[in-house]
Amino acid sequence: MGRLFETAALTEAQLQDARALAENCNLYESLDYLHPTTDMTSHGKHFHHYENEKLTGFLTFPFNGIPEPEAFVIVDPQHRRKGIGRALLDAAKDSCKRRGIQQFLLVSENKSVSGNAFAEALGGKCQYSEYRLRLEGEPPKLAENAVSLRQADDGDVVALARLLAESFQDPIENHLERLKRDIRSLTHRFYIASLAQEPIGCIGVVAEDRRVYVIAFGVLAQYRGHGYGRQILTRTVNGLVAENWEDILIETETTNRAALSLYKSCGFTETTSYNYYTIRTDN
Repeated sequence: MGRLFETAALTEAQLQDARALAENCNLYESLDYLHPTTDMTSHGKHFHHYENEKLTGFLTFPFNGIPEPEAFVIVDPQHRRKGIGRALLDAAKDSCKRRGIQQFLLVSENKSVSGNAFAEALGGKCQYSEYRLRLEGEPPKLAENAVSLRQADDGDVVALARLLAESFQDPIENHLERLKRDIRSLTHRFYIASLAQEPIGCIGVVAEDRRVYVIAFGVLAQYRGHGYGRQILTRTVNGLVAENWEDILIETETTNRAALSLYKSCGFTETTSYNYYTIRTDN
């Protein structure tokens, strides 16, 4: 039956095992799904299933203040239909219950037939979908640049959380705990955008080996429609291009047509999409 266990961080050997399994699964279905990173060695919750010292199943998600953690699960194609995926999900549910978490999101790439079928077999309900976009070529040059960007530090956590909460109209608690951790991480950077010294938005980046994601991008409602978001994004992306990242990526909900239009105008192209299924921990 193999052995299943939970860790709060990954050793270097476990990280390499997870990377090899993810690469195998992605190649098997031509996916761009889970990419285990060095950041996983220091935080999160990880569930491992080994058979004869071979990693055959892996589930990971963060416990970092997100109201609904996002879970990623992979199973070796040669070991599917053995109940490994369900065993990993059951272990994750138990872990969530102990922390008072009533539900989490199971992520599946839209073109993964097996992943979506697995989520639906578990009773998962698809709540929303997101596009992943990649920068193709160079972003356009700015005709004007009225917005200034300043890199945030520990003293800016509350200000950043407020900017994100107001931009996305959700509680500040949804962002505060995560920002407290991420702003100290070597893989994350956050910037506060200001207009005439008045904060109007923010943006962040997170590195995953040779790829980098644009994250935490928000503009206050009263400042939208004036091109400030385009200035913030273009300046950030131009800086990343100068750093020679292999891939520069950004994600947005498939229903957010305004964001999608902005990203495309700044040189991004859709590459794939992901479905987010709600999994209850009480069933």
